[in-house]
Amino acid sequence: MSQAIDILSELEKTFPEDQAKALTNAILARDENAFVNLSTKDDIQLVKNDIQATKSELQKDIDTVKNELQKDIDTVKNELQKDIDTVKNELQKDIDTVKNELQKDIDTVKNELQKDIQLLDAKLHQDMNEFKYEVRKEISDFKDDVNKRFDILRKEISDSKDDLRKEMIIQTRWFLAGIAFLVAAITLILKFIK
Repeated sequence: MSQAIDILSELEKTFPEDQAKALTNAILARDENAFVNLSTKDDIQLVKNDIQATKSELQKDIDTVKNELQKDIDTVKNELQKDIDTVKNELQKDIDTVKNELQKDIDTVKNELQKDIQLLDAKLHQDMNEFKYEVRKEISDFKDDVNKRFDILRKEISDSKDDLRKEMIIQTRWFLAGIAFLVAAITLILKFIK
């Protein structure tokens, strides 16, 4: 029992209490045939040195594994970053391509609309010219007709000196004045249409 206490007290100088107890139990649990008498401090120091050497080797192995893992992690991280950059560049190219195609489509539609607007404008202009021509022709025909009637009426009035006919002349003049006013109004409207 004192041997266990000696081992424990020596190990506690180097290791935490729970590790020192575990190591003491492991040492005491060894097979009796292979058991080394640890009755002296030198024997305990040898075991302690052996444990420390083993611990140092284990720490080196752990550090090596840790470094290798860190290298593997860094390698994977770099590869992932390269893949991300590649995908990002490809996506940007695809976006640029789609933008260019959309712009081309927009320009095409814009040009087609511009052509349609020009054709419509030309058609409206042509229709307006035809309408103006027809209106002017009708006005001209109407004027000619009024002049003919006026000439006939004047001839009839000059042939007759009847008061009734004079009254008709006055009414006819009023009628013709109204027509002249109507013609002037239509002419004014045509000027505004231009």
